[in-house]
Amino acid sequence: MTMLMKIRDKFVVGVCNARLNQFADMFEPTLRDDVLNHCYIAGGAIYSLYNLKRPKDYDIFCDTPELTNRILQYLGCDNVKDKILRYGHATYNGVTFSDNAATIGKFQFVYKFVGKWLDVLAEFDFKHNMYAVHCNKVVTLNNTTNRNYLSTKKLTFNTLRPRDISGVLLRIPKFVGRGFFITKKEHALILEKLNTSDPHEISLIEKYSKGLGY
Repeated sequence: MTMLMKIRDKFVVGVCNARLNQFADMFEPTLRDDVLNHCYIAGGAIYSLYNLKRPKDYDIFCDTPELTNRILQYLGCDNVKDKILRYGHATYNGVTFSDNAATIGKFQFVYKFVGKWLDVLAEFDFKHNMYAVHCNKVVTLNNTTNRNYLSTKKLTFNTLRPRDISGVLLRIPKFVGRGFFITKKEHALILEKLNTSDPHEISLIEKYSKGLGY
């Protein structure tokens, strides 16, 4: 790892630790300590910070279902469960809940995926998002010193991800709008994973196909 990479890693870790502390400060003391011990930041914020950009938000994940439920109860999710089921989202005491996450200002507590960072990172669609801060280190799958995907604007698909391929395709324009690009070869790798017999996949593509140009 080069000296520049080490400096950037230190910066990313420092900011993420500070933000996780801010998130933890929202809770009562015992719960706060558990949040600091079992939650971590992963995803796009790592990429932004590594490239000295201000993240739009911070995705926070938890490694245990039990603590995830305690956090959601503290935030008031139980009070709006019916609305979430009916409308897909609901707001309670300034917290916006969806079927994926609870949003509080710049923080998104993601409860769609719960587990150790290795398992959660495997769920991301593109490899530039497959980084986390854990135990005061920037970590990624297979090789914890690999920063290649943090240093490029090229979209690289996570070929181990078997689900929601239509969603991956529909997110490409969002990334392109942020300055990323995708090769035809990479696009083909994504299409190879598409299950054309899955009604959910096909219905999404039919609904949004006109907006897929880039």
